[in-house]
Amino acid sequence: MATENSETFLSSIIEKSQLIQSGSPKIYRLNAVTKITEGLKTVTVGTKKVNRLNKTILLLGETGTGKSALINVLVNYAMGVKWGDEVWFNIVEEEMTSQSKSQTSDVIMYQIFGFEGKTLPFSLTLVDTPGYGDNRDDRNDDSIGERLLEWFTTDGGVHEVHAVGLVLKASDNRLSDRLGYVFNSVASLFAANMEKNMFALLTHSDGRPPDNALTALADAQIKYAKDEQGQPVHFVFNNCQSDQRTGRYTRNLKNAWEDSEDEMKRFMEVLNVTEAQTLWTTVEVINQRNQLKECIINIQDKLKFIELNKTQIDQENALYNKCEEKMKATKNYEEDVDEPYKDKEPIEGGRCGFLWLLYYRGATSCLLCEETCHRKCRMNSTSPDGPRCKMFDGRGHCTVCTNKCERKHHVKKKWIYVTKTRKVRKTYEDIKKKYMEGVKGMEEHFSTLQRMQQEMEKLLEQEHEGLEKSFQHITMLESIALNIDSIFTLKHLDFLIKRMQDEKFAEEVRKLKEMKQRMEAQAWFKYKNIIETSQLIQSGSPKIYRLNAVTKITEGLKKVTFGTKKVNRLNKTILLLGETGTGKSALIDLLVNYAMGVKWGDEVWFKVVEEETTRQSESQTSDVIMYQIFGFVGKNTSFLSDPRRYSRVHAVGLVLKASDNRLSDRLRYVFDSVASLFGANMEKNMFALLKHSDGGPPENALTALADAQI
Repeated sequence: MATENSETFLSSIIEKSQLIQSGSPKIYRLNAVTKITEGLKTVTVGTKKVNRLNKTILLLGETGTGKSALINVLVNYAMGVKWGDEVWFNIVEEEMTSQSKSQTSDVIMYQIFGFEGKTLPFSLTLVDTPGYGDNRDDRNDDSIGERLLEWFTTDGGVHEVHAVGLVLKASDNRLSDRLGYVFNSVASLFAANMEKNMFALLTHSDGRPPDNALTALADAQIKYAKDEQGQPVHFVFNNCQSDQRTGRYTRNLKNAWEDSEDEMKRFMEVLNVTEAQTLWTTVEVINQRNQLKECIINIQDKLKFIELNKTQIDQENALYNKCEEKMKATKNYEEDVDEPYKDKEPIEGGRCGFLWLLYYRGATSCLLCEETCHRKCRMNSTSPDGPRCKMFDGRGHCTVCTNKCERKHHVKKKWIYVTKTRKVRKTYEDIKKKYMEGVKGMEEHFSTLQRMQQEMEKLLEQEHEGLEKSFQHITMLESIALNIDSIFTLKHLDFLIKRMQDEKFAEEVRKLKEMKQRMEAQAWFKYKNIIETSQLIQSGSPKIYRLNAVTKITEGLKKVTFGTKKVNRLNKTILLLGETGTGKSALIDLLVNYAMGVKWGDEVWFKVVEEETTRQSESQTSDVIMYQIFGFVGKNTSFLSDPRRYSRVHAVGLVLKASDNRLSDRLRYVFDSVASLFGANMEKNMFALLKHSDGGPPENALTALADAQI
């Protein structure tokens, strides 16, 4: 039963809250104050008291793991809510997607004030991240990085973190590729010293030891805190505190409540003695990521400009030669050439936010270099010596633009520099004047063409400088980040390895390739590209995906193609014969997965065959189908169907069940009929493929084939 003091205290809260569900417990929505400033959402309960201790917890996890429910548990524990009070308070408002999955739309900071002394000697700040990793690419990754950077650097934001909670279900026996991506991506934002402040928070517990989840974290090499005995620090919670207490399930719900309450007490005791980690290194990690990104974009812009300059040089050189030839024919000869130039392209931006003087969304650009140095800058732009931006170093020089210009030569506007080309009409006199007079102030023999070539060489030198700078950013990330191996880094590794082909970059390329190999060895990466384009048709272990194959039907001949054919690659064709229900479709999927290199430990399976089911619930393939599987040569084998219909066949597979002790008349008819289509020399290319084996010798099936004289 609730005590009189607790009833009085809770009554005062209930008066200000909204009842959203009657019953036992009654569920109320807390009267919280919500403020949104350009995607930075703050939800506050109570009033902050000066000089009161506050603890900050950052929660990371996949959509649906129970972060929102865990936040409600933390809030109710801080308020001192007990089982006997028969009430529950929600602070989290979830948005429901069309798939009816819980989803948090943006980074949200929950501030819980005014309950110090109930169960905790401190107030709580809880930072909830969105459904991180939803898109399995770096677009969401970059967005969260920017949001966290804003929280970590703005007034009223988060400047220190006491704990990072890795939230997953206690029943998970393997981290999904998606969840591994979540932890790896976010861990790459933090400094190496954050590891001792990271804890596993395991939800949906059944009360037993969470061996599966802990093994999954260990197998995925997730870095988080260990105790003095070297054991992983973890806490388990049941998510049923708000479930209605009815009949025979009440005792189980009470036990679950008490277990979660005990675990929360343990977590808070650890949190109470955990030292805060200031986020200056984390801010530096995110800044390094942003600078790396801008460096790469800057290099790509330069490459485009170099190619356009080269095209212009070639065109004008050819035009000059052509003009000389045609000069005798006409004095009015003219022709169009492509001329590269820098233009300004509008972007979204302007003053924004609740504190509009502090925020200005725009791009920071250098007027001297005509380059955009930071495409998504939100810092104050009212400084008298130029715009404020994270791309400037301590001396006020830009770390991105070619000449590393001072702040005063930069502007922050709602546009970015882009390289474009325009058609310019050149007459013979234009070309003659340009090439024969030379450049003012230079030697007469130093033609404009030579000057342009020198400018292009200078651009190439600038590209090398940019490559070196990008490599420095990656090595800096490696030295200070808890985990550098994220898709964000991988995307840039490929670009740098490709561009750093000069001998002077040999050591840098070696190190970059080592980083890439380390990343590619991770389970989440192995099938990333295939899974992104496939359809999940069954969860569990293994997860089953439908490959994104292209189907074409021409006069009853159905062709299903996965991948792209490469010229001059070896191709093998297998013709499968068998009665309906013998497992030909499953065998095709088996061949495809083997060709892809799928292993037991990958816990995935891919299907290429779409079976039609008859009213008798038998699998049935409707017509002759040719499956073409391209792009996996070098994995295990190359299983392909010859695109020239069946002009060449390398093997004919006679498919039957290993347990069959007699061939049905129908099956004998199938084999005899098809065998009659081939020549006598085809016998050596025909093989028995026996399905549904129990692991023993398939004597029955082999005897049946012999008796039928197949």
